[in-house]
Amino acid sequence: MPRRRTTTHRIGLHGPLARWGFTVCAVFALLNNLLWPGLIATAIALYAWRNR
Repeated sequence: MPRRRTTTHRIGLHGPLARWGFTVCAVFALLNNLLWPGLIATAIALYAWRNR
């Protein structure tokens, strides 16, 4: 029986565009003193980089 695709694979969090996109978004938000969006984008970027 084949494994079901997880939500992260379905929405593409493991692709290079997601990894680099969330990394750039996190850096941009943190440089502009946007703490919560920066932390959320950082968490998503770390997740995407760790599970590539």
